[in-house]
Amino acid sequence: MDGLMALYGAEGKLDLISGGYQNTVYQFEIGEAAYIMRVSEADRRTKEQIEDEVNWLHFLKDNDIQVATPIKNVHQTYVEGSQKSFVTAFQKAIGKEVDVYNKSIWNETLFEKWGRLIGKLHRLSSEKPFALANRPEWTNDHSDLLWLGKGLESKEMRDVYKGLLDKLRGFEKKNTTFGLIHNDLHQGNFFYDGETIVLFDFDDCAYHWYAYDIAVSFYHAYWQGTSADPDAKNFGVDFMKAFMDGYKKEQTIDKDILLQIPIFLKIRELFLYVLFMKKWDLNKLEGWQDFTIQNLRESILKEKPHSDIDFLQFL
Repeated sequence: MDGLMALYGAEGKLDLISGGYQNTVYQFEIGEAAYIMRVSEADRRTKEQIEDEVNWLHFLKDNDIQVATPIKNVHQTYVEGSQKSFVTAFQKAIGKEVDVYNKSIWNETLFEKWGRLIGKLHRLSSEKPFALANRPEWTNDHSDLLWLGKGLESKEMRDVYKGLLDKLRGFEKKNTTFGLIHNDLHQGNFFYDGETIVLFDFDDCAYHWYAYDIAVSFYHAYWQGTSADPDAKNFGVDFMKAFMDGYKKEQTIDKDILLQIPIFLKIRELFLYVLFMKKWDLNKLEGWQDFTIQNLRESILKEKPHSDIDFLQFL
C-alpha cells in the first residue's frame, strides 16, 4: 500500500471503497484534496485501453462535461502498472451520492439534468467522433460486448440472450444511434450537488448503441425509485418524460433508440443476473438477495418486459 501512495507522492493510508469483481478502488488524500485510486487487473484491461479512457475523459472535460479528472503520478503518466495490474487515479467528484429517498434531490429537476447530460455526451460522440483504437466496439460479429454468454448458466438463458442480440443486428449503425458511450451510466456512477452532475467510472466506455446508456439509466432509476416509493405508480413515465425532455435539448432522438430500449432493459437484467451470481456468496444469500436472483431468473426465462411503458411516446 505504501508503494501505491508513493506513486502519487502521498503518505498515509488508502481507504478501500470497493474491491472484487471489476476493479479494486481506494480513496486517499493529499492535503485537503481527496482522490480515487483504481487498480485494474491486467487480464481485464490493457494499458492501452485505460490510456484511451483517460484521453476521452480529457476530451469530455474540454467540452464542458463534468467528469472525475485523471491525475498524473510521480512519473508524469496517467497509467502505471505491470503484467498483473494497472493503477490510475482521479480527482474525487464533487457532490454526493444520490439519495433516492430525498425528494428534494430525487425529482424531475435531477432527471432532466441527467437526460440532458447524456444527450450532450451522445451529441459530442455524434458530432466529433473520437477515435479510440483500443476500446471495445459492438459489431455483428462481436455483439456480446458485455461478455455475458459464458456467465449464463443454462441454454434457455443463452437462447434468450442470443435472441436479443439478433434483434439488435437488425438495426443500422448510424451516428444518431451508435457511438462512444459511458456504458454503465446509472445514479451510482455520478455525484450531484443539487446543481451539477459529475460523472465517473468510465472503465466500461465503449463504442455501443446510445440506447444502452438510456436503458441503464431508466432501469436503475425505476428499480430504486419504485423501491423507495412503492406508491409512485407513474414513476417510470414521469422519469422518462423529464429525462427525455433534457436529452432532446442536446440531441435529436432517433426512433431506433426508443425501439432498442426494451431490448437493452432485458440485456441489463441478464447483466445483473450474471454480476450477482459471481459477486454474491450463493451459499449465504440474504433474503433480499435470494429474492432478487430468483426474480431476475424468472423475468429472463419468461421474457417478461421490464416495463410496460411505450417508449415511442417520447419521440
